[in-house]
Amino acid sequence: MVTAGRILAEALFLEGYYVVFTRSYGSEARTGYTRAEVVATEGFAYDMGVREPDSSLIMTRSAWRRWGGRLRSGGVLVADRRVEGVLDRHDLLIVTLPLLKVGEELGAAFLGTAAGLGALSEVCGLPSVDSLLRASGRVLGERAGPTREAIVRGSRLARER
Repeated sequence: MVTAGRILAEALFLEGYYVVFTRSYGSEARTGYTRAEVVATEGFAYDMGVREPDSSLIMTRSAWRRWGGRLRSGGVLVADRRVEGVLDRHDLLIVTLPLLKVGEELGAAFLGTAAGLGALSEVCGLPSVDSLLRASGRVLGERAGPTREAIVRGSRLARER
């Protein structure tokens, strides 16, 4: 999730936004929880924290239970299909897709998060898939190939839903 946050932040920066990127490691990472938050504004960002995000990418049920309540009413949630049974908010645009399956098909489940970026881009329109692809190259260098493929597949899944 943290690498996905870096890619998202870089893509938004490439599109001219002011961006603040924060991440959570430490004990959360060791217990399976990681979090990345990206704040993007057209002007200077005065607040580095995210209280009520406009959109969110959730990959697990436990992440939904932990952070799903923070999403602002009217926001957008893109989630892995395996989370579907616990999504209990009716004030959101919720898009569930087989994101982890995409990662598994590409040989690494974590690539499902990159597929989620592509889906989020398609649903929200920001940033563009092209910017995500360029950003993945900047963040990952020569290792970006599978991540780029996952972004494209996630975008396609969201478009065809």
